[in-house]
Amino acid sequence: EAFSSVEYAVMFFFQTALVTDDWGECVVPLAQIHGYLFWFFAIAVVSVQLGLMNVILTAIVDEASLAHERDLEARLKEVQTEEEQYA
Repeated sequence: EAFSSVEYAVMFFFQTALVTDDWGECVVPLAQIHGYLFWFFAIAVVSVQLGLMNVILTAIVDEASLAHERDLEARLKEVQTEEEQYA
C-alpha cells in the first residue's frame, strides 16, 4: 500500500526517514525481500538527522560568534572611554 502511488511513497519515505516512525514495521519487510534497501533507508536516516543537527549547530555557533563580536566591541568602547577620561 505504501508504494501504490507516488504520493504514498513520498509519505512513506518522509515518515520513515525524517520521523523514524514505525521503522521496523516499514523497513524490515522491505529489507528482508531486498537487502540493499536497508542500507538505503539507513543512509537516508543518518543523512537527514546529521543535516538537521548541522543546521541547529550552525545557528548556535553563529549566534555565539555574534555575541563574541558584540562583547569585543563593548570592551573596546569601554577601554576607549577610560582612556579619554584619563587623558
